[in-house]
Amino acid sequence: MEAEQLYEKKLGEYKRSWREIRDLERKGDASEKLIHALDQKRDDIHKELRAIALEIGKNEGDVDLDILANEENLREYGLPEFSIKRISDYKKSNPINTNSGITLQYTDKEGNIHFPRTIDEVSDTDVFIAFGVEPTWHLFDNQGFFQKFPDDLERRRRAKTIADEFPDVLELEIYDQESFHRGLNFFGIAIPNSKFEKVLAFMREHRKEISISEKYFDQKEFAEDFETIVRQDMEEILVYEPGKHDDHKYLVQRYLENLPFYLQGKNDEVYMKIADNICKETLKKIEIDEIDKELQKEEELAEKYPISHEPKQGGVGRK
Repeated sequence: MEAEQLYEKKLGEYKRSWREIRDLERKGDASEKLIHALDQKRDDIHKELRAIALEIGKNEGDVDLDILANEENLREYGLPEFSIKRISDYKKSNPINTNSGITLQYTDKEGNIHFPRTIDEVSDTDVFIAFGVEPTWHLFDNQGFFQKFPDDLERRRRAKTIADEFPDVLELEIYDQESFHRGLNFFGIAIPNSKFEKVLAFMREHRKEISISEKYFDQKEFAEDFETIVRQDMEEILVYEPGKHDDHKYLVQRYLENLPFYLQGKNDEVYMKIADNICKETLKKIEIDEIDKELQKEEELAEKYPISHEPKQGGVGRK
């Protein structure tokens, strides 16, 4: 049996062993002795995997990623709330000219945003840990609209904490466009394979400050964040050039009508009240701007066609 085939066989054995242990732990009726024996077996398979991996050009980090790729979370590392992806699983394409595609965006250490053309431009990074996701929906006529959630800013701050700690960890966004209007924007961090274990150790050590589990969040802090989010959304709506079938008033009203669909959780009433107040402010601003534009048009017409206030002169034959 070739090394590659043996590696795949052992990888399957490891995953089955892992699931068996996890299932027994969930049921809670297995003895500690049995769990320990099965865990020892799993560890032995893990060691064999690492040995075979060296023969086919893989390192320990690659082995861990192959194991995690199937589970798509970091449960084995004590961080089950985080999902994990291989960046190389995403093929770069141009969603502007097609109905589907992947767009990458990362922020460097100076705060500059880059849109790499290929995966290779993101250093030697292949691990992506998601901290949140923003769905897009059809608010605008000719483009999707990113729907943000009350805890989005805090999730981004937590991802940035890790990026600030490690020089070669990047803040990364992966936009997976399903159709012209629909897609998912994942945001999180990109980690070099060589730093995988070290970053996860840091995340476990600072779990209270890093975790995206709800129990580590303070819901009271999200009200101010959500106000910032809604105001940013209103700015995006106001700079948008409306099409034939919409205007700014309609877009603001539609935005507010769709919020309850996305705010299904705690403090919905608080968030809706915040959004309602800001939307009312925005609608009032739109009305004032419309009045100002009408007044400006009248002033321009008055300047172009001034009304003469001089007395009329008599015509021919008039006295």
